[in-house]
Amino acid sequence: MLMNATKEIILIIEDDLGLAELINERIQQAGFETFTVFSARQALEEKMNDMLNFHRLTVGRELTMIELKKEVNELHKELGLESKYHIVK
Repeated sequence: MLMNATKEIILIIEDDLGLAELINERIQQAGFETFTVFSARQALEEKMNDMLNFHRLTVGRELTMIELKKEVNELHKELGLESKYHIVK
């Protein structure tokens, strides 16, 4: 489910970048300076990369936490104790 959301975010950003290219063309046709649009696009791409890296880190951390909780539950089961964590699938 998170991967689908990530793909949707990437598609939206790619659409935005396509829009930025179209805007850049229109600005050039009007004879204005394109450096500002280029800088904005570069900043947007950097922000997107930062967000994707953060997303990968946080999702990876959460998956690791789920695995650790499963392991704790298995150890509790071996000791005849109740599971400590309720894991939603």
